Amino acid sequence: MKALALAEGQDASARAIERVARETSPETARWAFEQWDLRRRAERKFALAREMLFTREALEQANHEAIAAYHASRFPEGAKVADLTCGIGADLIALARRGPAVGFEIDPERAAYARHNLAVSGLHAEVKEENALDHLDDFDYALADPGRRREGRRVSSLDDYQPDPLEIAERCREKRLVGIEGSPMLTDEDLLRLGGCVEFVSFGNECREALLWIGRKAENGVWAVRAGDGQRLARSPMPNLSQSALAFLYEADPAAIRAHALGALAQTHRLLALGDSNGYLTGEEAVASPWLTGYRVLGEFPLRESALRSAVRDLQGTVEIVKSRAKGVDVDRWRKLLTGPGERCLILAAYPIGARIRAVLLAPLTAP
Repeated sequence: MKALALAEGQDASARAIERVARETSPETARWAFEQWDLRRRAERKFALAREMLFTREALEQANHEAIAAYHASRFPEGAKVADLTCGIGADLIALARRGPAVGFEIDPERAAYARHNLAVSGLHAEVKEENALDHLDDFDYALADPGRRREGRRVSSLDDYQPDPLEIAERCREKRLVGIEGSPMLTDEDLLRLGGCVEFVSFGNECREALLWIGRKAENGVWAVRAGDGQRLARSPMPNLSQSALAFLYEADPAAIRAHALGALAQTHRLLALGDSNGYLTGEEAVASPWLTGYRVLGEFPLRESALRSAVRDLQGTVEIVKSRAKGVDVDRWRKLLTGPGERCLILAAYPIGARIRAVLLAPLTAP
């Protein structure tokens, strides 16, 4: 760890790397500067990032610790859980904080970093440098995050994941509970190939993953779930449509959209789907929900420059943000076109209705 101490707080210039290399070695110096770069990036995911160790690809796939904590919360506290693909230890740390856990990692460097990161967190779990698929019969509870990157690139097909999630799912149907993490960009057809329960996990107002649960304790169905507080929405029929924006417009959480759960939100809050937007809801009353970001509607117009410029001028504002749920709308172009002299911050939302595109000028809704 001497190289890490020498490199701390320094820019990775050729001179700085050479200075650290003189006291360690060129390879160790390059490693230390890369670790500090990765640690800075990891601060968005880990509270103890400045003490942890990473590889670049493993960090990119590693879950935020709040998402890992949600994963761990789904397993009984006293039961031993196997992390079948522990990487640098993000999920394993959360599992070990919950109770007994063991991790499997065939890459020796990642396995070593997982042990280090567990120790940094004051936790212990055995990390085995073995193929987890050879040990599936040893556990009733398990979690897997198959590799979804190859040489720094994301893979989009379920068949390219490693280890094979289809094999894991097939061999774990009679387990008590096994979670398999995947990309929310997987098609519904791919997810149905795995079967079981599907949760689209929201964190930071993003749909972060499709989490599949296999086994006797897995409930059937499709859900949106918030990692921070565990709130859930079930898949539901689409809500009734409104042809135009009402007094308020709401932008649904991406996980609720991906889970096809807008109907549940609309029913609870007496909202309608706005045109063919698949994500915008509208209503006559201000409502509060962690699944919704709300705006007051200031006016609705055709997506035409002259009409919108005039409206922005009348509102004494300037459009700072452009959102679109319609294809072919250049949001940067429209933002530049509608930058005005006024001080009032406006938001433009475009949505399709049939072959037409409509535009709604909005103000943020801070309180109902």
